[in-house]
Amino acid sequence: MKVGVIINIGSGAMSFMEVTDVFETDNATYFYDGESQMWIAGDNPLWPLGGFEHAMVSLYGQCTTLGIGDVSMSPFTHYTKNNILHIESADLIQEVAIYNLLGQQVISERIQSNSSALNLNTLKDGVYLTKVNINEKIQTFRIIVK
Repeated sequence: MKVGVIINIGSGAMSFMEVTDVFETDNATYFYDGESQMWIAGDNPLWPLGGFEHAMVSLYGQCTTLGIGDVSMSPFTHYTKNNILHIESADLIQEVAIYNLLGQQVISERIQSNSSALNLNTLKDGVYLTKVNINEKIQTFRIIVK
């Protein structure tokens, strides 16, 4: 991983380094500069560079975390029996859509119930992705039609 970091040196000069590794603890984030072969504490804005100089690290660009904040979804069950896809949830199932592996939607139904039974007889044998919308939260799972 390479992250661009701008270093403000105490005298006002600026320098650029490429971070080749990142190590995090509860108290600080450390960046490894492959060129100088030094670990630099990113959450501590000042550190000695040698002599009496100090520097401050400023990350630039998009510095957000990857992922989503809320991953909680109502538990639901699904199973296929006799080419019928059964989906059951404690909460309202709003919509179910099935896609082939080319991304083409092959079945779509608005459910508005706690359970659903979709007939899969119109589908050719193969692998499909099923998208379920429960309480405005979407989960995708794979089904195999034989």
